[in-house]
Amino acid sequence: MKLKRGKKQRKSGAQNRGNVDAQSQKDALYHQEKFVKKIQKQKFHENKEKELARQPHCLVIHRGDVGKYVKGLESDLRNLVEPNTAKNLKILKRNNIKDFIVNGAVLGVTNMMVLTSSDASLQLRMMRFSQGPTLSFKVKQYSLARHVVNCQKRPVATDKLFKSSPLVVMNGFGDGSKKHLSLVQTFIQNMFPSINVDTIQLGNLKRCLIVSYDEETDEIQMRH
Repeated sequence: MKLKRGKKQRKSGAQNRGNVDAQSQKDALYHQEKFVKKIQKQKFHENKEKELARQPHCLVIHRGDVGKYVKGLESDLRNLVEPNTAKNLKILKRNNIKDFIVNGAVLGVTNMMVLTSSDASLQLRMMRFSQGPTLSFKVKQYSLARHVVNCQKRPVATDKLFKSSPLVVMNGFGDGSKKHLSLVQTFIQNMFPSINVDTIQLGNLKRCLIVSYDEETDEIQMRH
């Protein structure tokens, strides 16, 4: 009986050691998988930051004394170029355009839109850092987003709309004989990140920017 008990004890001891070894292997595999997932997550965030840094970034500011409606237009233009913009950028009177150009280049800013108002008209300048070009437009008419929303029966306005860049649609710029139109088309397209048709998720496309050129009136209309 003692010998049998000894055999059982030796068997149970070997079985316990086997269970401990199996548990140790499971723990090692668990920690290894956890470490691999951590490395993959870090690489994913690094690649995402690099991709974000390569995308165009735009600042929207105003110069001089402007009214509340022009400031409202400035806010709407910032919403237009979101998320690659400084939505809550504060402009001081002592700041000049050179300050934004120098500091913006360090922060990776590639474009800037400047609104200036006078007694005669409202001007919009679109700049490309750091060697241009600069496009100048005279704003004839504009409607603020809040006015459009007030006219809608079922307005849709959520923060999710501005988490991705809009889809840019250009219309009427196909005349190759007018080089300035080709320049405007290329300039506006390069203000927004390019879209990869193979990898884009349609659910992320929440907004659309339509830029149309009217040859009869020689005017450009932007709808967002």
